[in-house]
Amino acid sequence: MNKTYGDIEALITALARAFDLFEGIQRRMLKALETGSMEEIFGGMPRWTNERAAAFAMLKGRLRDLNAFLEENPQAVAMGRIWRQRLADLLEREGRIYERMSAVKEMLQEEMGTVGRGREAMEGYGMGRAQGPRFVSGSA
Repeated sequence: MNKTYGDIEALITALARAFDLFEGIQRRMLKALETGSMEEIFGGMPRWTNERAAAFAMLKGRLRDLNAFLEENPQAVAMGRIWRQRLADLLEREGRIYERMSAVKEMLQEEMGTVGRGREAMEGYGMGRAQGPRFVSGSA
């Protein structure tokens, strides 16, 4: 087991903290995705990415510590089942986040197609980009 944990209570506390942190990030992401707030979704994306990466690294480390503890203490298998269920819940939320992000991506792709077709139509009517001079005078 990782030498930073002197006892099982310290490991459980650290593992719970890591799960809480990651689950909190997931809940904020789901809330923004469910409300459809594009400002919150895209404004929060860089922050979420950084927070998720750090929280995931912490969670991964604590799960490794738990695995090492369980290998050394096979009688504690019931404790492993509790954390396995919490991990299953976390993965289920990840699936919902992925589904919602995919829906947002699809919606944005459709809107970008509409914007592109509108731009092409405006350019066709001479309402698009400003036209530059057709020729440049050599005396200018």
